[in-house]
Amino acid sequence: MKPELAREWADLNNRAQRMPPSTQLASLMAAFKRTISDLRRITVPTLLLWSEHDHELPLETTGRRGFALLAAVDKQLEVVQDCGHMMPLECGVESASNARRFFERVVAVGG
Repeated sequence: MKPELAREWADLNNRAQRMPPSTQLASLMAAFKRTISDLRRITVPTLLLWSEHDHELPLETTGRRGFALLAAVDKQLEVVQDCGHMMPLECGVESASNARRFFERVVAVGG
């Protein structure tokens, strides 16, 4: 991840934390309004990593729905066991290993 993207995400998160709850919800809804149409346009090989115990974005509602919307023929949903919402911090090694296996397979198929 580029430092600019990290700063942008941190800024968005920090601004959202200062908003009243009603404004937070409206902001969240606006941010994800395009998500469904965006997912339907993704046709490249796609790995969707999801945490088993993500209580903010549950696997059974958000994760599987997002996966189903992907237009990619080569798509894979990997559920990281015993992991919560903050996957990179809680389960960094396992999630990175899943990503690496996926990238190695895609590169081998494409190469």
